Amino acid sequence: MDKSAIHYIRLSFSLNHLWSIMATASSPSPLIKNIDARSNKYITLQKIGLEDHIIKTTVHKTSTVSVIVACTVNPIPIDMLGLVKLSSSLAKVEDRLQLLVSEFNSASIQSGRQQYLSLKLNSKIPNHMSWIVKMWHFGKDALTSYSGEKFDMSWEDSLNVFHHIYSKEYGKKENECKK
Repeated sequence: MDKSAIHYIRLSFSLNHLWSIMATASSPSPLIKNIDARSNKYITLQKIGLEDHIIKTTVHKTSTVSVIVACTVNPIPIDMLGLVKLSSSLAKVEDRLQLLVSEFNSASIQSGRQQYLSLKLNSKIPNHMSWIVKMWHFGKDALTSYSGEKFDMSWEDSLNVFHHIYSKEYGKKENECKK
């Protein structure tokens, strides 16, 4: 690939009670792949397979959601089209999760569950632009990596970082401005 690109992308966000909502749904949703009731208690959603990347979503018992964008073979170019495509993919995950929560809320109304009103007020999936980018590989894989809270940023902030990235191939002559 001749363009700057990112791959091995990991994002996360939290929403109180999300795991409980999904684990106690009255009927299993086709959007949910697996609910592990024995060990780690993860709820995994069906993968979203797109043309050149796959998105895997896991809801943890802590109600933290992990989103993995698997695109090592086809890195996402850091250009307008690539970043719009990735943002669109994250919006699909957001929509899927909101659909699951909305289905739970509808079922709660029908069954007369008392917790419905408090859940309704607190069950909006955060906008994907606010999700925290926990990791990405920029360019080629390397032995050196940076991670941790001081390197975490929202997806929206990362788009601003990418907007300012400038890379140059050494050894290529550029046209100089004439005075």
